[in-house]
Formats: sequence, C-alpha cells, structure tokens
Amino acid sequence: LVKWDGEGHKDLTAGEFTQLTGRAGRRGIDVEGHAVVVEHFGMDPAALVRLASRRTYPLLSSFQPSYNMSINLVAKTGVKRARELLELSFAQYQADQAVVSQARRIRDIEASLQGFEEAAACEQGDFMEYARMRDRINRSQRSAAKKRSRDLREASEKTLSTLRRGTVIKIDSGRRRGLMVVVAADQTSPPRPLVVSDAGRAMRLSLADLPSGITEVGTLRLPKKIDTRNSRQRKDLGSTLHAKRHEFTKPRQVPAESTQTQEADRLKKEMKNHPCHSCPDREEHARWAERYFRALRDKDKLVGEVNRSTGSIARIFDRRLNVLGELGYVTGEKDERTVTDAGTMLRTLYAERDLVIAECLRNGVWDGLGAPGLAAVVSSLVYGGRREDEARTPRIPQGPQGPLGLALKQTVRIWSQLNDLHEQHGLPATAEPHWGIVGPIFVWTQGKSLGNVLRGSEIAPGDMVRWCKQVIDVLDQIADVAEGPLFERATEAISAMRRGVVAY
Repeated sequence: LVKWDGEGHKDLTAGEFTQLTGRAGRRGIDVEGHAVVVEHFGMDPAALVRLASRRTYPLLSSFQPSYNMSINLVAKTGVKRARELLELSFAQYQADQAVVSQARRIRDIEASLQGFEEAAACEQGDFMEYARMRDRINRSQRSAAKKRSRDLREASEKTLSTLRRGTVIKIDSGRRRGLMVVVAADQTSPPRPLVVSDAGRAMRLSLADLPSGITEVGTLRLPKKIDTRNSRQRKDLGSTLHAKRHEFTKPRQVPAESTQTQEADRLKKEMKNHPCHSCPDREEHARWAERYFRALRDKDKLVGEVNRSTGSIARIFDRRLNVLGELGYVTGEKDERTVTDAGTMLRTLYAERDLVIAECLRNGVWDGLGAPGLAAVVSSLVYGGRREDEARTPRIPQGPQGPLGLALKQTVRIWSQLNDLHEQHGLPATAEPHWGIVGPIFVWTQGKSLGNVLRGSEIAPGDMVRWCKQVIDVLDQIADVAEGPLFERATEAISAMRRGVVAY
C-alpha cells in the first residue's frame, strides 16, 4: 500500500489504488476490479478498506508544456495559435476555476484589514506608522539571517570544491560534527569529497552536512593508497586524526556586519523616538497591528497566486520560448518566432530532459564515447535516484578521468547551465543527472549477463529491465537526429542492450 514517488515512499491514494485494479480508464464500464494486497509490516486493514471503498477523488492536472511540445507547437501552428491552444487546456481551466474562490477570499481579508487597523488606533499618535517600523525591523532581521545563511552555503560549497587530499577540516555542528581528513577531492557540482572522520568512518561530504559551515584546520600526510572499504585502514586513519586533534585548531572568523543589520539598528532608534513607543497600551495595539500585517501578507500571497494562475500555462510556454530563443532553437521576436535547424532536431527529442540531451548533442559532449559509454551517459538522464542512493558513490567504468567520467561531468555542467537559465526565466528546476546505474548499464551494453550486471548491487532485476528499456527509448531518439559516428554508436548500443530479458 505504498509506492516510490521519486523522492520517498508514500501511501497509495484512492486514485492510485483504482489504477492498480485496472479500472482507471474504464470507470462506468467495468463495475469490478481485482487487486491482491500482500500482508506486510505496518499494513492497516482499515486504511485498505477506505482505499477500496472510496468512489470519488479530485482529478488534478499537472500538465505543463515541455520544450519538445513547445517547439512542435511553434512549428505546426505558430506562436499565437499555440498560446491559444494551451489556454484551453484542462490545467488552465482548473487554475481559472480556483481564481474565483481566491478573489472571494481577498475581499474577506480586505474587510478584516480595515477592522484590525481600527482596533490598533492609538491616542498617542499614528500607531500603524509605528507598527510599520517594527515590521520593517523584523523583516530586515530575517533578511539578514537569510543572507548569512546564503553566504555560508556559498562559502561552504566553494571550500568543498577546493579541498585537496590530506586537508583536515572541522565541522562544528550537525550529525557530521568533528574532525575529518579528505582522502579524495571532488570538483563536480555540487562537490562531494570523500572523507574519513576521527571515528574512522568514510563518507561523501555534502552541503547538507554543513549547517554551520566548514573550517580548514590543517593537513595530514596520507599513505599513497587508502582503501576506504577496508575497516582497518579507516580505523587507523581515524585514530591518527584523533591523536593529533590538538594540533588542528583555528579560530573561527567573525562575519562582517551586514547592511541589513545596520538598517535594523537605524530603524530601532527611530522607533524609540516615535510618540507611540511610550503608550501604556503599546503591546495591545501591537497585537492588532501584527494581525493586520499577517493578513496583509496573506492577501499579497493570494493576489500573486491569482496573477500567476491567470494565463499560467501560456506564460510557462512563453518562458520556455525565451530560453529556446536564447539558445538558438528558435529565432525572431515574440509571436513571429520560427524554428531553426537546431530546433528541428529538438522536435524529435521527447525525453523528460529533452533540452539537456539536445545541448549535449549540439556541444559534442558524447562524440568520443563508444556504445557502452553512450548508453551509460544516457542512463544518467533517465534514472531517478532514490535518497538512499545519495550515500553511495557509484563506480564509473574507466575511472572518473576516463572518457565516460569526463562526459558525465560535462553533462552535469550543461545541466547546471540550463538550470541557471531556468532560474533567470522563472521556470522550475530540472532534476540533476544521476549516476546510480551508469555502471550496470555500461556492463550490460558490453554483453555481460544480467547476473553479472546486478552482482553486488541492490537493483532489482525488474527495475534493471525497466531502466534498460527507457535508455533504449532515448537512444532511439538520438539515432533519429545523430549523424556519422554518433549515429553508429547509438544504433550499436540499442542492438547490444536489446537482448535477453530486455528484448523479451
């Protein structure tokens, strides 16, 4: 009664249960459907009864135009007609319906705002003016805290990417608190260097492990070869680090006072000079003023949602066209855009990360790869890693500096550049390439048996077959647009993968 949704295990909804019984597309035709629920730990029979007996549930559209859809619409109908078609979508209809209740809620809040303002009236002076000073101080302090957090994260990421083998680091808080020594640097984005702690544990360090930052406190001479899978070597290294812990001390830097904090101090002085500051009922008035500002923020949020909802699907379409125009897939201005030669290639790439694939092809990132390497790098744009995969370091065939390793890093770099563009144009981020099945796909394409491919991994055979089919699907798309050696490698990889249980 649970399913993996790409991020975690979630309870099945009534709609998903209906799909599993085979009735999702035939309600009203098939009056009965059958599903076997295997008894398992934590199963709640009452929850199962509720799933099976529920007959109605909301149908919500998550539709958004992809790059492939956007460019095909432009090619077939032109920009203006494409926008009209998208505005007729079910997702836009639902968004427009939601606006009606949101507008009613906005009117209710406006009436409340007037009442809160009247309740906060003060005989000493304009209390709302005074309350706005307090509100600005609070927002300024929160803004300063966010900036400190952002600066700390950026500094931590920079430090992680520049760490060298043998550098000793100190983490002051969080579950990774303590001393660690770097045994393998990492310049990928985001960086995840391999470290060994003073307790003898090996791990890949990430930004999530550094809630209060990271400090370099010295260096430690390391043996030429360290096998972090060997518990004796890890323990010996951890003991050495622990024994020398008193040598690794470095005072923490005190961050400079931000301009937001200085602004808050200035406002505090003004606030103390305001006539309402001395009012004996000041805090009672302030409570009404706080309600006023909370309600005002709720109203502003709703107004923003209304503005975003109205024409939201067409607006996403326009933003995608702006990205495509910046990259050269379409040319022209606004409603007069036409598809370029590069755009014609993108029209046949309909995978989830369509634009990442197109950019990798245009930039020749995969040109030097053989058939197994091409299949493996494609798998990084197909596979959806689970959270527990993040703790593992996937093995890259031919090593991180080999042809595949370099192609994977360039693929991540292109993905990162596109994500920056998405942020600039107000579009959601694309999922990061995941290297979780790079090794198994490489070995399968080489012709090894499924038993050899899965030995030592936690990948289920059925999952492996499913991922193989998805990789083949993308390779088919690449073969349709590629020429010369890349076309040959793509067709070779398809033939090599489509065998045995995958071809059955």
